[in-house]
Amino acid sequence: MANSVVYEAVLETVDYVADTTSDGSVRGTAAGLRTLLMDFHFIVQLFSIRPVMALVNETSVLLQSPQLDILRADQHVNNLSPELGALRTDTAWESAMTSARQFADQINVKATFKE
Repeated sequence: MANSVVYEAVLETVDYVADTTSDGSVRGTAAGLRTLLMDFHFIVQLFSIRPVMALVNETSVLLQSPQLDILRADQHVNNLSPELGALRTDTAWESAMTSARQFADQINVKATFKE
């Protein structure tokens, strides 16, 4: 969800549910969800997991293909671990943090961690 327009639409939907429901439990869940979505720590988590999910999704799509090439699939799965390992670097973390800060600025969330 690097698109702030989409993220804001999600927030508006959560607000709409909270404002229009008569069920207190649903209203409470919506309020909690909105709080979480506006938390910088959560945004950092989204941007940290994004490249991981992209790699895993690519492998998943390949493995689910009706024309599965076993040799290619095996090679792809074997390459997945080093690719994921490459994401465990300071450079990858800084990239995720930079993206998270920029995104937080776009949606008016203070880019600091709560204690």
